Amino acid sequence: MKTSFCIGNGQSRMNVNLSAFDSVGPIYGCNAMYRDNVADNIVSCNRKIVDEIIAAGGHTRCNFFTRPQWKRYYKKVPNVQFLPELPFDKSVKQDNSIKWSTGPLALHLAAMQNSDIVVMLGFDLYGIDKQINNVYKGTDNYAASDSKAQPYNAWVYQCAKVFELFPNTQFVQIQYSNFVAPEEWMKYENVMYDQFGSLSILLSDLEI
Repeated sequence: MKTSFCIGNGQSRMNVNLSAFDSVGPIYGCNAMYRDNVADNIVSCNRKIVDEIIAAGGHTRCNFFTRPQWKRYYKKVPNVQFLPELPFDKSVKQDNSIKWSTGPLALHLAAMQNSDIVVMLGFDLYGIDKQINNVYKGTDNYAASDSKAQPYNAWVYQCAKVFELFPNTQFVQIQYSNFVAPEEWMKYENVMYDQFGSLSILLSDLEI
């Protein structure tokens, strides 16, 4: 059984020791998480951050993926891989992968690479006190720390499409007890919720 970890950049995961996952399964990270050198795979769909990653050599320290639509920009750069096209109707605006955000695309990649279980951390969705919720806020190529929270409806929709596409994959969303799961996610039997306080128990169970 293959367990993978898909790490978003919501602040809920700031105190988690991600290196503890090494003995359990591969880590799929997003955007500036390459700076921390803990991910086996990094997905970035932000042009400025893609260029930052390449300039810093981050694409040589892990498996690095970006949008398939950007092959014309990066096809000559060694070690840059391109995400698969999503198997949806491109005429539906929301289902065209060029419209998808990094987190849901990383989630799709983790599930697509034969993961039986995908543990999700940092998929916070919501802002904090109406301000941006991101581990890397205020750093290069990110919004200022006091910026307004980003809309989350597209993230909810895109993650739901991944849950739908991989009904035999178990997704485990790790959050605090006050997290309110989107109503759109509640219909998926392959999505369960657990808390950070139970994470060490979960890891022990997965290592068996």
